[in-house]
Amino acid sequence: KEEIKKKMQIALKNEHPSYYFNVVHSLSNNEKRNVRIYANPTIYRNSEVLFVTVLDFTKEFETNKKLGYVQKKYSNLFNNAEVSIWNEDFSLVIKSLKELEEAGIVNFNNYLINNPDYLLEMANCIKIVNINKAASKLFGVSDTKKFDTSIFKTFGSRTLDILKKELLAIWNQDETFKYEADFITLDGRYICTIISFVMPKNSEDFKSIPVSILDITETKKKDELLYRQSKMASLGEMIENVAHQWKQPLSVISTVATGIKFKQEFQTLDEKTINESMDYISNSVVHLTQTIDDFKSFFKTGKVKKEFLITDTFEKIFKLLTSQFKTKNISVI
Repeated sequence: KEEIKKKMQIALKNEHPSYYFNVVHSLSNNEKRNVRIYANPTIYRNSEVLFVTVLDFTKEFETNKKLGYVQKKYSNLFNNAEVSIWNEDFSLVIKSLKELEEAGIVNFNNYLINNPDYLLEMANCIKIVNINKAASKLFGVSDTKKFDTSIFKTFGSRTLDILKKELLAIWNQDETFKYEADFITLDGRYICTIISFVMPKNSEDFKSIPVSILDITETKKKDELLYRQSKMASLGEMIENVAHQWKQPLSVISTVATGIKFKQEFQTLDEKTINESMDYISNSVVHLTQTIDDFKSFFKTGKVKKEFLITDTFEKIFKLLTSQFKTKNISVI
């Protein structure tokens, strides 16, 4: 009662226009209700009185209490999540997309192609409105208040390409968006991530879209290392196959050359032997050259799709590998 009396005195002094205060009110059955009392000074029968309106806002109070609990729970979950998350404000983008739709734009992809500046304009409209601890650590953010809220300045390469896919996903009303993206942290590091978010169902929710950011930088580095190792292994196998293919022709050339030299020393070299020997050497050189051409053709890029005979392809591959089969006593039938 003393507290209410003090608040009434404040209302009488007219220090706060449209003054109100909240109290817990007891009904005759002792049920407790949350009420809001609006008290305004006025004159009634030449006396200064308070004109009081009592509003029961119990449901609103309970709803706000539950909402506050949910918000607190979400805040704890958001900040303590191990996954990097930040909220992006797409409200200006949604407004612009609606204006384009009302203007009769049907093929949005063509519109983006014909209006390249539109992507840049939209990129500068998207803002980061919240960032959790994991994302702060990932991007090297020590003070979130000083963090640049422009999404455009955090992306690395392919920024506009990624934004284009995002806008198309929103325009087409896709359920989710997921794509690989590069970012630049505040300390200048380039990181590779996968960004994903669930598409909001109404325009109001586009004001704060939770975007998860999965750092795959180390995974990409390992994949690159494995790719290089695999490439080196393939190169080693190719060289080994070349060596196998060249071994016999080189042996023939060496044997023929030694035979010519030997016959020359014993003065038994004749024209027929020379011609036959030159044919052997020439055929071996052709085989060596053909082997190189086969390998170049097998590994070259930029090939054109066309009809082919599977038997011809098999013969070419078998020709490259047959020497390895022979050295291990493998017969292919």
